[in-house]
Formats: sequence, structure tokens, C-alpha cells
Amino acid sequence: MRTLKELLTKIKEKGKRRCVVAVAQDETTLLALNHAYKERIVEGVLFGDKGKIKEKAVKLGISLEGFEIIDEPDEEKATRMAVKTTAEDGDFLLKGKVSTAIFLRSVLDKDLGLRTERVLSHVAIMEPRLYHKLLMLTDGGLNIRPDFKKKLDIIENSINLAHRLGIPKPKVALLASSELVNPDMPETLEWEKITEMWRNREDAIVEGPLALDLAVSRKACELKGISSRIGGDADILMVADVATGNIFAKGVQYLGGAEICGTVLGAKRPIAMLSRADSVETKLYSMALACLE
Repeated sequence: MRTLKELLTKIKEKGKRRCVVAVAQDETTLLALNHAYKERIVEGVLFGDKGKIKEKAVKLGISLEGFEIIDEPDEEKATRMAVKTTAEDGDFLLKGKVSTAIFLRSVLDKDLGLRTERVLSHVAIMEPRLYHKLLMLTDGGLNIRPDFKKKLDIIENSINLAHRLGIPKPKVALLASSELVNPDMPETLEWEKITEMWRNREDAIVEGPLALDLAVSRKACELKGISSRIGGDADILMVADVATGNIFAKGVQYLGGAEICGTVLGAKRPIAMLSRADSVETKLYSMALACLE
């Protein structure tokens, strides 16, 4: 896929998914849900302050047709109810106007049934203006400084998503500031080891350490004289810590004008975990991505 609109087209063919929203009294969330319903992508249930949800819908001039509203003004209680409902009878969970801390606390509560034994990780999908296809980035949303084992799980999660997007052998670039292995930069040692572990696998090409220019620019590889199996054609960018991923994604979005969406992988159901500052388009595309699973 080269654009996120192609993702929307693909999802429409699958029919409506049951979306469960935690704390739905958010204008951009309601607008995105209304759009998604009209596009025949979702229907579902909204947890939150029923009065505020209806008030905002009237203000926006939109219908909440296709959505049941469960009244629970308390944010944490509404979130817990949404998580439990998703695990039992939903296709995916959508974060509304609730803090990430409250949201994740409920998602990670094993008693609510959504968490599995797999590591949860976040993947952003970007549509950079100067790149020739969609580009995935992980993990800029959940794992602060993942250890070696978690890094392996994060890579596996992203590869599985790439396969569902129709990429049979995704190219995963393990990013560092340089392609050189440096003992003073521990991630480069880990990337070297992971590259060797994936050397003979058929499900993906995984290579690092790679500087960003080598991952996304064939010309940079030629100018530097670097031979790489990825060579400017990366599908997935893997970063060593959440700060790097978060800053990179927001830089591409806010300074580069890229469309972007994201999802949390590894739970019993897909999770669309968005920033409260995200646009209607970002939330719409993130819902489409969650519908993919």
C-alpha cells in the first residue's frame, strides 16, 4: 500500500467491525466514528458520560446511529467497562478522551481479559510525502526502554502486522545513528545480534544497525558505498526506545505533513490508542488499521 486511503478501501470489503470506545465524549472521536459508520467500517458501543456524548453530537450535527451508549461519567470505570466489553464481545478498542495512564492501566489488567501473555507494542503507520510507500514505525508509544527479549517480540508484532497489510517479506531496519557497531551504543550490539538471528528466516528481512538515511534512501547507500538488503526500501523502522520513536513520528506528522495512524499489538483484540490531540483523519485511519486484524 502506498496511501492510507488504500487501507480504507481494503477495510470496506470486510464489512463493519464492532468498535468499543472508552470515554467517548470527545468531538474528534465522535466525528471519526460518524465518518467510519458512514463508510460502513464500524458500529459499536460508546462508554462515557451519556449527557456529554449526546450534547457534543448535537453540537457537531452528527447522528450516533449504529452506536449504543452506556452511561458512566467516571473515566476510569468507563474505561474498565470498555476493556472488559472488548475482550468479551468487541472487535477492537478505541481510546477516547481519557489519559493514557488510565487507559493502559485498564488494558494491562489481566482480570479484564484483554491482555495476553504477549508483549504489547505500538506501531505507527506513516504516509511520508517524500517516501514511495507507507512506512511503519515501532515502538513509539508503549515500551520505554525494552530489553533484548522485548525487542524481539516488538519486531515479531510488527512483522505480523505487515503480513496482514499484504507485505509477504517486510524489510525491517533496526535504527541507530550509524551503521557501525559501537560498544558505547548498546543498541548497536543488540541490532547486530538480531540481524544474525534473522539471517536465514523467510518471513522478513531484518537488518541493523542502520542509520535512517540508509533505511529510506537508496541514493544514500550508493553515496556511502554501503551494501544493504534493505537499501532505501524499508517497510518497518525499529527504534531502541520510546522517546526516539515518539519524537520521530510526531516530527514526520507535524513538520513533514505526513498522514499517520497507529495501533497497539499483542492484546486479545486490536487497540487504537490515540493522542487526544490527534485529528479526525488520524483516528479514522487508526480505526481502519484496527479493523484489519
